[in-house]
Amino acid sequence: MQQGSCSIRSISIAVFTMNFYQSVTLASVKLLIEGLNEVTVGQGQDLEF
Repeated sequence: MQQGSCSIRSISIAVFTMNFYQSVTLASVKLLIEGLNEVTVGQGQDLEF
């Protein structure tokens, strides 16, 4: 079982994808929150997380 090298590779891939998706997700969440705020403000409701 080559668990050591395999886990190191998967960890580095996971870290890379996490960093990539984190930046993408932050941009998406900002746009999503802005859109939701516009919708909820138009309906007169507060947005709760």
